[in-house]
Amino acid sequence: MNIIEKAISLRDASGRTEPARHDPAGRRRKTRSPGSAPGTLNKEPAHFGRLREIGMLPDPETDQQLIEQLRHLKRPILHNSFGPLAEGVANVVMVTSARPGAGKSFVSSGLAFTLTRERELSVVLVDLDNIKATLTRGLELRDRTGFFDAADDESVPLESTLIDTEIPGLRIVPTGRQTQDSAELLNSERAKQLIRRLSDDDPGRIIILDTPPLLSTPDAHAILDLAHQIIIVVEAGVTKQSELKQIVESLRGNKPVGLVLNKSVGGLSSMYGGDYYAGPYEAS
Repeated sequence: MNIIEKAISLRDASGRTEPARHDPAGRRRKTRSPGSAPGTLNKEPAHFGRLREIGMLPDPETDQQLIEQLRHLKRPILHNSFGPLAEGVANVVMVTSARPGAGKSFVSSGLAFTLTRERELSVVLVDLDNIKATLTRGLELRDRTGFFDAADDESVPLESTLIDTEIPGLRIVPTGRQTQDSAELLNSERAKQLIRRLSDDDPGRIIILDTPPLLSTPDAHAILDLAHQIIIVVEAGVTKQSELKQIVESLRGNKPVGLVLNKSVGGLSSMYGGDYYAGPYEAS
């Protein structure tokens, strides 16, 4: 069995996500006072290759099989976003899992890197896991202005959260400050506006949302409405069928849903992974 395999399932084979619509002017929620000041403005680029050094990104020279499997995974994503049947904007991809430790951050970063190989395509990788912030910590961006700063304070512009990397066409949005009301912020109209801006500003852009596990926190459920496509990372031998059934039943609408098998015998489990709440850089 492949380490990563495509299992795209549609509730309605012809169902497509409706294009996101901007709310009328004046409906933005009032500015909230953040619990702490936003982090450092994001002028210095992030070193994305550092994720490879800590085991969260495959090496193109030594992990060719993984790279090929990620290329296989990106095809349905591109088809759903820009294919002949795509209607409106469908370029926001949510990557999640049922429980901690499945390897969703590894899949998110690997997919973002692989998508940048496409010509005339840009990628924004957004860390929305305010609890763990695996990507943000792995890239050493904890002190940078991030998504939750902008979601909590309308005076923080979206542009201030985008961080360039050494990879052309790839930018990062870190989590920003840690907050106790991350689920409420993700449910806010301000958060929806930020994702819409990322989605609509560049027609040749893919947005990858690295989100918490669906069955561990309420945060991921708040993100479901923001995404056009959903990828569920399944941990081989650990994720239960009952958990997958619970997740599928909770999904709303006719959004494409992909299942990614991770940590199969002889595969990712021998090199990557780890417990979601243990250790500093495990691929949660």
